[in-house]
Amino acid sequence: MRQFAAEGKTVRLISRGKRSRRGVSLRVRAEVLNRQDLLASVPGTSNLVLFHTDLMGTFGTVSLSPGVEQTAYGVFADLIDIRRVIP
Repeated sequence: MRQFAAEGKTVRLISRGKRSRRGVSLRVRAEVLNRQDLLASVPGTSNLVLFHTDLMGTFGTVSLSPGVEQTAYGVFADLIDIRRVIP
């Protein structure tokens, strides 16, 4: 971590998803990012979602310091989505 900091980098947990003709690919992993990267800029437990589109370019939304309600809703929504996919 000291080496990353000396190089102007940081580590963040990043979720990525991509839809193609072959389906949807998803991944979550720790990534080393430059501190100037937009994904590295949100503080604490805040989160940032970026959408890369063919017609609108890239746009996003930020949730600043989400509380337990937002986190619980996110987990609940994920469980509902999983149930829809896995009968």
